Amino acid sequence: YQSREQSKHEYSEALSDASWVEKILASIEKGMGKMEYLDILNFHTKYMSPGNTFCAHAPGAAEPLQSGLNYFYEDFVRHIDEKKCPWR
Repeated sequence: YQSREQSKHEYSEALSDASWVEKILASIEKGMGKMEYLDILNFHTKYMSPGNTFCAHAPGAAEPLQSGLNYFYEDFVRHIDEKKCPWR
């Protein structure tokens, strides 16, 4: 059994994680990304995955990013290396 306050705290932690992920992705897109940001993003996708959070919405927010990192990792690296979006 979980109290209402515990639930609110864990939900706000998941929202905070999502906010950080958004900021990191924006910095990569603007050319200010660093390679260690990819490790941080990978950590967040695991931390917000099913079984690791009480927030029912966190896995749905993390799964697209996790897929993007799995299938387009080199594109993320290219954004960071070239310090810009290579397709603009």
